[in-house]
Amino acid sequence: SQDISVTIKDYYNIIILMPSEFGSPLKVGVSEINNKIVITLLGLGYDGTLSQNISQIMIDNMIEYISEYKMINDYVEIRPGKIINLGFEIDVTVDNNQDLSEVAKSIALYVGDYMDINSHQLGEEIYISKMKSEIGSISGVKNLIDLRVYNIYKSDYSSNHTRQSVIGNTRTNERVEIDLKASDGVLFSDDDTMFEIKKPKVDIIINTKYK
Repeated sequence: SQDISVTIKDYYNIIILMPSEFGSPLKVGVSEINNKIVITLLGLGYDGTLSQNISQIMIDNMIEYISEYKMINDYVEIRPGKIINLGFEIDVTVDNNQDLSEVAKSIALYVGDYMDINSHQLGEEIYISKMKSEIGSISGVKNLIDLRVYNIYKSDYSSNHTRQSVIGNTRTNERVEIDLKASDGVLFSDDDTMFEIKKPKVDIIINTKYK
């Protein structure tokens, strides 16, 4: 990073190298919107999930710290990021000599690991086609029949809604199915947004059967 922040990458590097006494956000995103540098932050909640609750003290400290590095004409805004909570429902057939529950457990663990917030960043796209391919190769899986992804926004979850196409007749007051065909199997994310499976034990549903 340069001594003065000139590019988006410079700002990002300055923030992630910021001394811990100024604050330590879990996720940082930087973008330029209408000639304004927008810094987006997400923290970690008490339950280990993503949180939009960023303290004003951290924001003030970050503004003070960045002021020593930013270009004099740059206007910088710091704000919380957005969280899109997801649910997965997967239908597979299983080899007759395999235990259905064990195969389901293996698939659920894989999906949880694939979507782990520590493996992704703000603004990162998620390729469901890669996930499908990996699920198909899990021991005991004979055929992946279907994989559905839902945007969950019920109580105790983030209220943010996906901007992607959804399947309208699946909408309830708790969730809606994302139209993966319309996006060629990609979950698109804005620069200030991150995907999360908030409760893997209930938000990853694996339906298994023998063929």
